Amino acid sequence: SKYNILVLGRQSFEESEFFDIESMSLPDGQLSLLNAVSESSKMHGNKSVVLLNAGTPIEIASWMHKVDAIMQIWFGGQQGPEGVCDILSGFSPTGKLPFTVPVTY
Repeated sequence: SKYNILVLGRQSFEESEFFDIESMSLPDGQLSLLNAVSESSKMHGNKSVVLLNAGTPIEIASWMHKVDAIMQIWFGGQQGPEGVCDILSGFSPTGKLPFTVPVTY
């Protein structure tokens, strides 16, 4: 395949207003998966794209250089996957975020 798309991050039940997350890192096992897929992609001349599924920030500084693109998809709800497919297939919506996304903390 020309592109390898990884959906990484957290599940909605792992985040809440009622408790703090323990770490801003990717959950267990996901960094290993990212490393394996990105290495394989580079060996075969393919691109790696990470879709971050999370409602809170995730630290990306330690691995962002290993992939070609990162897209924060949040918890998109019922129409989320359709919107992600639109963007990945070339539709370019416009909008502004009301916050800053930190590279490091």
